[in-house]
Amino acid sequence: MTDSETAEAPAAEVVVESVPASMALAPNAVGPNLGAELLLDAQARPGVESMRSGLLQAGPLAVAGVLANGASVVLTVALARLLAPHGYGVLNQLTGLYLILSMPGSAVVVAVVRRVTMWHEDGSGHLVRRWAGRVHRQGTMLVLLWAVIVFLSRHGVAVLLNQQSGIGIAAILTAAAFFVLLSLDRGLLQAHRGYRPLAANLVIEASVRVAAVLALVLAGFGPSGAAVGVLIGEIVATAHARYAAVRAWSGGQGPRVRAAGGWAAAVRPDPVLGADRAARRT
Repeated sequence: MTDSETAEAPAAEVVVESVPASMALAPNAVGPNLGAELLLDAQARPGVESMRSGLLQAGPLAVAGVLANGASVVLTVALARLLAPHGYGVLNQLTGLYLILSMPGSAVVVAVVRRVTMWHEDGSGHLVRRWAGRVHRQGTMLVLLWAVIVFLSRHGVAVLLNQQSGIGIAAILTAAAFFVLLSLDRGLLQAHRGYRPLAANLVIEASVRVAAVLALVLAGFGPSGAAVGVLIGEIVATAHARYAAVRAWSGGQGPRVRAAGGWAAAVRPDPVLGADRAARRT
């Protein structure tokens, strides 16, 4: 969205359409995440109709953000009552690690929206699906590699953090990596103006996380169980976001199962994307 386009758009339209960009997409966030793109519909007519259309599109996402943040508050209160003081302190330490390592997710959302917008503006929109699929496969492999590393080194990290169990540390560090991967597909949904599936993704993430965390804590697994519950929520949300993003960008078709060769190709140079980058430099 350029400055001139924003200046020409009615103020009410800008406010309505910027709701998805200003909502906090990070779990446990309680404030706005400013700095994302304003995705105004270039073909929409200004005035009341445009504002009504913007409300219908952005409204579900705003409601989902409120519900997700409300669920986080309820979960925090419940855990404060269910866990012993020491266990709650351990959980706060794990949550701090998660929030720090998941911060790149917000930058990923902004970067994806900007790249997709740029490609559409210069006529290279047909490359979005190819690029997104390649980057997602690369990201998935990095997340799995990260999960193996943190699982194997969990005991050493637990000693450094003065914790008795490394399971919670491994789970929360892996959950943060999944959130960054999840942010890729959330950016694709936002760039496609798929606010309804994006809203559904927020609700699914919060619902699964709350249910999994409470179930494992009530089962007696303590803060480590809560960390595993967060991981379960991120895995489910990541899978749903991938499904929704692929459907949005492929005209309603779901993801296809990739053969081993497709995953191996993700780490090799792509001649099509490479040619596009070379053309931009000239």
